[in-house]
Amino acid sequence: MDGETSTTTTQQLQTPPQISSVNENAQSSSKKIPIKKIVLLLLVITIFATAAYAAYYFYNQMQIKNRDSQRKTDIQTISQALEKYRAKTQEAKYYPAAITQNTLVKNGFLDDIPQDPKTNSPYTYTSTPQNCDINCTGFTLAACLENKNDPEGVAPLNQCPTKSYVIIKSP
Repeated sequence: MDGETSTTTTQQLQTPPQISSVNENAQSSSKKIPIKKIVLLLLVITIFATAAYAAYYFYNQMQIKNRDSQRKTDIQTISQALEKYRAKTQEAKYYPAAITQNTLVKNGFLDDIPQDPKTNSPYTYTSTPQNCDINCTGFTLAACLENKNDPEGVAPLNQCPTKSYVIIKSP
């Protein structure tokens, strides 16, 4: 029996060091894995956040350009209606003092007076000479643009924070 006891004692003595070394390896590698996972997770989140911001930015820029394009079209449409109005006036040379439903819509020059696509406010119209009630021989028609880099924009008029799109008709 002494032989059996000594073998068992030897096996018991050898087993704990193996278990403790396995536990040490498991503890050290379990400390490394969460740090790697956290770094990887932060990297993935950063990439997705950057991509989401870029998509939002480009979508917003596209919306701004679309609204500016609509503003330019609106200004040109109003200008054409004003030219039709002028052609119907005495001697075909006068523009209205103001853009109203009576001047352009009721006379059939426009179906509706276009307004800014974002703010729904009217575009800026100024007849010339200044303060004319009748016999207005020119006008300035302007819209505020959102895109400060628009090549068709000019220095801001009135309350425009960036650039303006302007049509000027002078006598």
